[in-house]
Amino acid sequence: MRTILTMTAAALFLLASAALPTRAQEEESEEGDKKGAPGIPGRYIDCIQPLTLDILLSARPNQWGFSGELAKTAPDRFYGIQLCRSYVEETRHYCRQLASVPARGKEKQMFEKMGYDCALDSSILLTHSALLSEGRTPFEPRCVDWCGLEQVSSAKKIDCAAFCAEAKPLMPGRAADVCKTYVERTASFNASDPDYVRESTIACRMRLDPSPASCTDQLGPWAQKWCREHQAVREAVRLKDPKLCPKSIRFAAVCAAMTTPEGKPKEAACLAATRAFTVPFCNELKASGGLQDNTKLPSDPDSKAEW
Repeated sequence: MRTILTMTAAALFLLASAALPTRAQEEESEEGDKKGAPGIPGRYIDCIQPLTLDILLSARPNQWGFSGELAKTAPDRFYGIQLCRSYVEETRHYCRQLASVPARGKEKQMFEKMGYDCALDSSILLTHSALLSEGRTPFEPRCVDWCGLEQVSSAKKIDCAAFCAEAKPLMPGRAADVCKTYVERTASFNASDPDYVRESTIACRMRLDPSPASCTDQLGPWAQKWCREHQAVREAVRLKDPKLCPKSIRFAAVCAAMTTPEGKPKEAACLAATRAFTVPFCNELKASGGLQDNTKLPSDPDSKAEW
């Protein structure tokens, strides 16, 4: 019996090994991946549509085929577009799409983190817009959504519904008190550590009250930049002035959507950001012979190509 089992195991190993691709086959497959994302429409007028973005996000990054500035900025462009779409439609679908990019290794981890950050940013911005709506938009559901996302990495869970109900009458003017309560309730075993309390309080203030006082020098460079971008968005929305929106790729589109005048479609800002990406991408494809029609290439994203 032991001999039979050993032979069976060996046979299974050989069968499995035979099914595994060789290094040469892997390299050939990876080289094939680089030829372009499958499913990109062949006609230029179709290529520049938003669907192209969804097709790219479902493909491996080494299939994208970007070059130059597009290659450098693609992840941030994707983030900005998906954040805008997530905010406007009030859904995490687009952020999950970002987190699900079929990358590998560290790149996979990067996109997973981007997806979570996108959901968190969208939730924070929806909470801010509720606070600035003077009661027209309910605060508590958005606060609960934000609080729930924060709980993903929190050592101690809290009742987000109860917390947000208590926070509602204190916001936005008493964010410091709200954050004090939040930190006390979410504190882990090291809650008595002054560094832990200070850092957690700053993190909460960054989210609920991204004021100059909250975006302190005690933050690292990335967190400072993030806090100031949120501060700029909130100020632009408060004053209803799109000129105050941050210029960063990640936040420009969502801020444009948030400052869209009443009665006009907010999704237009997301479409504009999408087009600012798909037009140069499809221009590259067409220039390299990757598209099949003779549509005139627009020189910039402000061209009049139809959507």
